Amino acid sequence: MSRIADAGPDSGERLMPGSGGRFGGSDWPGGITPSIPPQDLSGDHIVLSAPRTPVPGLPFPAPTLGGIPLLARIGRGGMGAVYYGIHPRLKVEVAVKVLPFHLAEQSGEVVERFVREAQAAAAVRSPHLVQVTDVNREGGVYYLVMEYVRGTTAGALIRRRTAAGGPGGLPEADALDICIAACEGLAAAHAEGIVHRDIKPDNILIPFRRRTAATGRHRPVGAEPDRRPGIGAGIGGGAGMGGAGSEAATEELDFRAAKLSDLGLARTEEGGVTLTGTAVCMGTPGYMSPEQADGRSREVTPASDVHALGAMMYELLCGVPPYVGESMMATLRKVVEEEPLPFRRRGVRVPYDLETIVLKCLEKDPGRRYRDAGELAEDLKRFLDMEPVLARRASVFYALRKKAAKHKGWTAAVVMLVLVAGVGVAGYWKVMEEREKAVGGWTLIFEDDFEGG
Repeated sequence: MSRIADAGPDSGERLMPGSGGRFGGSDWPGGITPSIPPQDLSGDHIVLSAPRTPVPGLPFPAPTLGGIPLLARIGRGGMGAVYYGIHPRLKVEVAVKVLPFHLAEQSGEVVERFVREAQAAAAVRSPHLVQVTDVNREGGVYYLVMEYVRGTTAGALIRRRTAAGGPGGLPEADALDICIAACEGLAAAHAEGIVHRDIKPDNILIPFRRRTAATGRHRPVGAEPDRRPGIGAGIGGGAGMGGAGSEAATEELDFRAAKLSDLGLARTEEGGVTLTGTAVCMGTPGYMSPEQADGRSREVTPASDVHALGAMMYELLCGVPPYVGESMMATLRKVVEEEPLPFRRRGVRVPYDLETIVLKCLEKDPGRRYRDAGELAEDLKRFLDMEPVLARRASVFYALRKKAAKHKGWTAAVVMLVLVAGVGVAGYWKVMEEREKAVGGWTLIFEDDFEGG
């Protein structure tokens, strides 16, 4: 989803599709105690037509899809909303993505895209992709069932650090862990011929992991633990996660377990045909590839996802996206025409090889980027292993040629001025040469006269 909502009015915890959960309590569906406070969804228009089912422990009936009671809304975006639920038969926490009824009624294309998301996600298996287990329709409501991750998004991390007045970018090691995990998940999709088309920090989910004294150190958020109410001892005494009695237990973000979500804009490469048309621009403006931003959807390939990964790496490292305009169209124009500012201009020090990798991802020409996410992941690992990377900076000649192509009018004017200046200089030297010859002739005459005299 493009936006992740808070789990509840009194909870500081953000929740989303992925893995994890707290167990215990026989009154709840499947004997699982909900990880987040249930909400009364009776006024939620997105699931208004869903069947209602009484749930033990709740004073109000819960909307139910596929036998799964929906207990809280945890996210929303352009393609619908995500709800938290407990699967009573599988006895696991799940995330249920619901397509709004009015969208389903207005456009068969939207329904097709929604179903295609489920099919695309189900076709790929990776620990770094949010898995989809079902897609169906009930009571006029289209929905898909996903694994559930309790944690946050990379985008939320950046926003939180910025709001705290610190640098928006993450520590280099954490940013690289997130990027490599995202690359590995995306590489699995690319291997199946699937292009994501909407990679951004808000679509990268970072789960919590439980840490005790025996498990050793794992980096928390930046340099500080992410203290939230109801999440383990030392962080808030959460039910079912150790609580106040678990003295050495804490929870922290596991960057290496990050997962890529939201295949709502994904498409297969078979036949090179997209669901929309060649003139439709799909994705998130600041992270689109130039070919997407320019509406050339038939040219979208795994290299387009690589560009988005580069934009995401840029933001993770320095706290702002590489392309930001005053409007959506201004941002798209920057994506197509402008080069990103060097990290040093952002006040961020990044190793030369790492910056080279990011800049290779952000090349305007798809042929100059990494072919796919797998190739990018390998180069990032080379960097971590202190081995030579494959990425190389553009030559001075190539950079000048790109500048000339971008500023064709100015280039033509400069070339004309150079030609005019060249003609003028050539004419000047011709005149001087003729004058020198004339002066030289008189000198010889005078010398002959002198010698003869």
